[in-house]
Amino acid sequence: MEETTIQNRIGLMERLEQEIKVAKDALKAECENDAVFVEESLQAKEANARKKAARDKVFANESCQKILDNIKANAEETSILKEILATELMEVYQEKKTNEIQDAEGESRKFVLSVKILPKRANLAKKKFGS
Repeated sequence: MEETTIQNRIGLMERLEQEIKVAKDALKAECENDAVFVEESLQAKEANARKKAARDKVFANESCQKILDNIKANAEETSILKEILATELMEVYQEKKTNEIQDAEGESRKFVLSVKILPKRANLAKKKFGS
């Protein structure tokens, strides 16, 4: 594949993303200029604040704190395991040229490799740091 084709596709994606941003900003401005929408938004914010206060009060008891601590620990461990698994699956793909592996129960599982282009500002920050 030609590199210019990729460059053109990136440029087109960036232009479309900018158009989407402008359109979303226009819709947001329309909502902010509508008195009914503004009033409903304020009421929703107040209701959400009351709901959060009630939830925080419930979560303050000891049994809920233990559950929340358990959730946090499991989420952290899951995140680490996912990172390790991603690396291992990449190695499997590179070595065996397949996107299929057997799980602990012997069932065949497929995996997907994903590629993502970083925004320009991320690339600039990396260049400045590495320079």
